[in-house]
Amino acid sequence: MAAFTPDLSQLKEVYDQFGADLFALCYLQAGRPVFAQNLMVTALCDMAASPRLWELAVSGREGFLRVAHLNCVDASLRRPKRVKRKKGEEGARSPGTKLPFSMTDPLRKVMKLPISPRTALFCRERLGLSPQEGARLMGTSPARFQRLAEAGLKQAGVTSGQVRANLEMLAPGQELLEAVWEEFLAQQRQGGFALRQRFRRVRRTMDTAMPFLALCVVALAVTAYFGVEYGWFGSDPSAQIPVSSSVETAQWVGDVSVFVPEEGGFAEYVVHNTPGSLEDILRQMVYLGGAPEGVTLLSSQLDNHGTETREGSTVTYTLGDTLTLTVELSEQAASLSGEEGVAMLQAMAATFGKYSQADELSFRCGGEELTVEGHTAQEFLGRELTITRTAQTDYRE
Repeated sequence: MAAFTPDLSQLKEVYDQFGADLFALCYLQAGRPVFAQNLMVTALCDMAASPRLWELAVSGREGFLRVAHLNCVDASLRRPKRVKRKKGEEGARSPGTKLPFSMTDPLRKVMKLPISPRTALFCRERLGLSPQEGARLMGTSPARFQRLAEAGLKQAGVTSGQVRANLEMLAPGQELLEAVWEEFLAQQRQGGFALRQRFRRVRRTMDTAMPFLALCVVALAVTAYFGVEYGWFGSDPSAQIPVSSSVETAQWVGDVSVFVPEEGGFAEYVVHNTPGSLEDILRQMVYLGGAPEGVTLLSSQLDNHGTETREGSTVTYTLGDTLTLTVELSEQAASLSGEEGVAMLQAMAATFGKYSQADELSFRCGGEELTVEGHTAQEFLGRELTITRTAQTDYRE
């Protein structure tokens, strides 16, 4: 098979047309100029290394930004915790990262939204795309695209006009655009460019899929254990070699933030050595006062809305661009009411949202969406809390 050789002059033409929009989309995800530049370079590298993404990129604005959106989704799924910069650190940045616009409150609120409503607002308010066009860019349906945009406005507490004005001002400056293109060319000229990009994409896919693979391994181990224990595979149970009465599986243990309502705002407890299960985390919330007394987790489901396609004997699973966490709570959750109940719902949403990094969050009780004084968990997902104090504590059984 002949090696793929992109026409970089064609890519440069598209980049010159839509480079400012590319920066704006990456900046909304990254929050800092240098990180936005890295995302832009990565998107250009993907375009130049993959025939499929190349066809998308040179097809026009929506295709070009679709490739960037896929990179932003990937970065969002694997983003590290942001580190607050110390005073005076801002001036330590290189002059090349200074931007011809300033941060405003409406822009800051939009940037705190989950990636899906944030991108939907970008498509609708900055690009002026129709629901059909925006849906193609995001890889979703027109109806869902509309819902995401409207939910974003409501969650951020801003108007369409405010969003439009602030997103339109996201201009990178010609110097930054040229720096991104030169960095892309430098990487593209290095030997083994195509192989390095292919390896990066495979590694990125494996990083994203690893939690699901781990879950499959655990499920297989449990099935194997009970199959041997109860003779599901047709063997004589009395002739079996004795095995351990429990199955030990590796489980993530670490620090988890639990938010608890208190006068004037919320306390943030960093709970050390917490097992990485939602049941254990909810137990700590109850202990610390961040969830109703006696409430337990009945079930939970984390869905990335991926799609499975089959060609002959080959099955391909494509990850979706939205991560949804649905939590079914025991009947005690229905006791939430009044201002205190709303605050506790907000604390629960903040705790589960921060831990899962979900784009959508649903608390259910008695088979229905948990609603407290007209509010749901999704309404509070990603909303900034007023932290009155922080504390350290250890996990308790």
